[in-house]
Amino acid sequence: MIHLDSRNRTNAHDHNGRPVWQLKRPIACSTIRLLSAQIPHSFLTVSSDMPDTALQFQVGATPIDVVLDPQHYTGTSLAAAIQSKIRALSGGAFAAFTCTFDQNTLRLTFGYSSTYTVIATDRRMASLTGLVLNQVVFSSSTLHPPNQIELAPPCIYLVSSALGPSCISGSKTALVKPTFTIPCDQNVGSLISFSHASHFDQVLNYGEGAKNEISEIDLRLTDQYGNTLDPSIPWCITLAYS
Repeated sequence: MIHLDSRNRTNAHDHNGRPVWQLKRPIACSTIRLLSAQIPHSFLTVSSDMPDTALQFQVGATPIDVVLDPQHYTGTSLAAAIQSKIRALSGGAFAAFTCTFDQNTLRLTFGYSSTYTVIATDRRMASLTGLVLNQVVFSSSTLHPPNQIELAPPCIYLVSSALGPSCISGSKTALVKPTFTIPCDQNVGSLISFSHASHFDQVLNYGEGAKNEISEIDLRLTDQYGNTLDPSIPWCITLAYS
């Protein structure tokens, strides 16, 4: 059995979101099972790993990048942040722009007095705002993104190059090929606690008779788009191998 705690990683001074543990001795295994995982739901809604150019606002010929600060957002504070950022563009030229959040529909609404364009150029930003990825949306007044906002990922991916992807990691063109998948089933401020007994079994099988020799384990927490979640949060997992 192996217990990995991000606070006790070998690279304790690296804050790149990729903890590494050097094992006391190499292990040779044919299977690895995820027994449990505990991850605080305290990672940021917008992480520093997201592209700065994920949202573009355009009036006239030149699109302007809207950069959201990495932090926690509610629907209301997200709308307020987008409104504030766009109103401040070009020295306050877009002071009439509005962005509101409807708690009943869970959707944003944009508003401006002239013809404008809003584009989400990153998958996480598209899901965050309810816009369709890379779809150029024109409006001369009110714009209603077609989808509900997604403030948190539906699941957390544990990605390890040492352990490899699971057998259910999706197609060859999948954005992320996770080693293990943890449902994000708790609200912000709570502890996400996964157990193979209460959730579902996840086993890496390296094949009959095959042995994968491991001396070092790396693990990275990402959303479904491959964005690294807040590397400062403490989390731990327990593995069993045979």
